[in-house]
Amino acid sequence: MIDLKEALDFAEKLALKAGKFLLENQKKVKIKKYKDRQDIQTNIDLQVEKIIISAIQKKYPKHNIDSEEKGLIDKNSDYTWIIDPLDGTKEYFRRIPNYNTSFCLFLNKKPISSIVYLPYSNQLFSAADGKGAFLNDKKIHVNNKRNLKNSIIYLFPPCFEVVNNKVFKNNFKKIKKLTEKVYRARYHQRQNSFLSFLALGSTEAYINFSFPSAIEDFAPGLFIAKMAGAKITDLKGKKLDFSKSGQLYIASNAKIHDQLIKILNQ
Repeated sequence: MIDLKEALDFAEKLALKAGKFLLENQKKVKIKKYKDRQDIQTNIDLQVEKIIISAIQKKYPKHNIDSEEKGLIDKNSDYTWIIDPLDGTKEYFRRIPNYNTSFCLFLNKKPISSIVYLPYSNQLFSAADGKGAFLNDKKIHVNNKRNLKNSIIYLFPPCFEVVNNKVFKNNFKKIKKLTEKVYRARYHQRQNSFLSFLALGSTEAYINFSFPSAIEDFAPGLFIAKMAGAKITDLKGKKLDFSKSGQLYIASNAKIHDQLIKILNQ
């Protein structure tokens, strides 16, 4: 078993290094290729990924690494680093300060530590199994709001590219129902960032019921939210497997969770 505190300290320093690189090199960003009609890969994605992977391989040469651009580097280890070197490439390319760098360390199929760093605002969210969640080394916790009418929730916006027309329309019907019940319902696809804001107590829930995402897009933020006291389930209220891509889920402050599930399943 590795020293978890040492691993978290290492990840925090590495995230700060990666974030500094992102801030200093934004004017140099160029599109390398289009992954599909709605997604891009840039030179900065590849460069910051190289920095992160090289550092992990030096510190933990026997660990697996699964990164957004590089894919899986399999060392047949019980430990796997899940990495999104630049989460928010499209925003970064357009000079919108809403991006992050995110890591999540798994032991077998269980997350044990996590980092989400927002360079522009210098917000370093972290969590370790059994230790809680932190923002810039100060402990954080979800809030205790119980009333949907006072709740702000964030939703992953429906994406027509990945669902059929019937599902796409049905998703908007669900959004309408939610909007009628809560104080504010807002779209944002940056899952790791807004799951961290849930952990901070700034929002009451984050819901992805429309876009089956890759594991690096949500695992770091979900683990931070969990360690801050969030309740996390699939859309039916059942236990969520953090180790699989393609997950649809509800993460909330726990107080409004059952109400949200009821609305989404009407």
